[in-house]
Amino acid sequence: MKKLLLSLFAIFAAVASGFATETTFNFGDPALYGYALPASGAGTNLADGTITAGNIVITSKKGNSNNDNRFWLNTDGSIEFRGYTGSSLTFQTTDGSNISSMVLTGAKTGTDLFTFQTGTYVSPEWTGSSSEVVMTFKGTVNISSIVVTTVAPGEVVVDAPKFNPTGGVYYEAQNVAISCATQNASIYYTLDGTEPTASSTLYTNPINITETTTLKAIAILGDGKSTISEAYYSIESITKVASITEFYALATGTMVEFTCPLTVTYQGTNQSGSSHYLFVTDGQNAMQIFGNVNRAYVNGDVIPAGVQGKMGVYEGAKQLSSPVAATFVAPTANNPVNPQNVSVEEAGGDTGLYCYYVKITNATVDATAKTLSDGASSVAIYNRFKDITIPTDTENKYDVVAIMNIYKGGVQVFPISFEMVTGIENVDANAVSVVAGYGQIEINSADNAQVVVVNAMGQMVANKTVGAGASNVAVAPGFYIVKVGNAVTKVVVK
Repeated sequence: MKKLLLSLFAIFAAVASGFATETTFNFGDPALYGYALPASGAGTNLADGTITAGNIVITSKKGNSNNDNRFWLNTDGSIEFRGYTGSSLTFQTTDGSNISSMVLTGAKTGTDLFTFQTGTYVSPEWTGSSSEVVMTFKGTVNISSIVVTTVAPGEVVVDAPKFNPTGGVYYEAQNVAISCATQNASIYYTLDGTEPTASSTLYTNPINITETTTLKAIAILGDGKSTISEAYYSIESITKVASITEFYALATGTMVEFTCPLTVTYQGTNQSGSSHYLFVTDGQNAMQIFGNVNRAYVNGDVIPAGVQGKMGVYEGAKQLSSPVAATFVAPTANNPVNPQNVSVEEAGGDTGLYCYYVKITNATVDATAKTLSDGASSVAIYNRFKDITIPTDTENKYDVVAIMNIYKGGVQVFPISFEMVTGIENVDANAVSVVAGYGQIEINSADNAQVVVVNAMGQMVANKTVGAGASNVAVAPGFYIVKVGNAVTKVVVK
């Protein structure tokens, strides 16, 4: 007979609990059981043989002449069991009891690596009822330990009840369904923290939990009883708000739900990609949402009412923190949002533009001093978002699209894009009346004139001849340079 595989697993004591007995097989030091320690990165073949622990005998069998089950010493000094395609382990009881479960741990214990002649394997646990279980390897396996549970002949093994949804923090009542994988088992439960028995309430329909509760349940079939399952449901109150302004009036830590839709202005992550930011508006005010909402949005996406999270404050800046990702659903529409044009002075002043989506025009950038300036005023700039690079030159002027922010009482600008300002050549100061109207530029010229309109990004949006007198050029809201003949005027259209 081959040498006994006494060190296939280091043997811990078999432990009896109720009607079930647990035997744990763990890898140990092969030298303790008469085996040589394998060289690093190599293996010591186990050869066909058996190992006995408690009421379990394990028989090892190699599948071909090349690959045998073996001890393997990893480079970090740890030892594991390796099995190869076609090899097997057979588990048998010595007292007539049945194996009801086996739990595997290790680097490679996936469902695709094993075939069992009986029972069901859902990694990492095999379940069934048999005095012999044959485990055949479909690929290379790496096992650290196996816990085998047995029950005496005739005894019934009952699976523990499961709850759906599972315990946790919720902001509305939950209908909790209880199930048991053991067919025909009856489930009994309690809601007062006491241990359930056959005298407790019989489960028949989902349980409506309306307040913070500890739910306990047991499954019983004949003389067989499961272990007791337990779940804690915390039902917390939620404050509903109809606007961002209402949200800002709440106390820190208040859980809220928005009853109004929110429109996205910008979504991004920090430079390392570890923190998530979503900026939204309700049409009147703006807000930052901090945390992963598990959904990508673009400017203009309308998020339906129902968004949930907590009032949070970071360095003086209020934000919706701990967002409930499930409430951030697909947008119902896309209504693009244009940035609000502001000057450097307006951006740096106390204008209530916190979290607003803005464009600051004709500003110089100082990456070292971390400021935007127009010569008369300046405002702090912080490179918050990933893949955004602040220009290093200090001579050119830029139109900067950004998000406003507050940090420790001071205003910050989070840039989203930089566009170098380009001018119109060959201009003079001849007087021409050019006025910004609502959605248009109003021009009054004494003579026929050529009109050229350039937007903040240097793009020509109009080039036409107008007659003497009043004329209009329709444009979208924004900043424009208007050349009428040789006269140039800057206007901001709202």
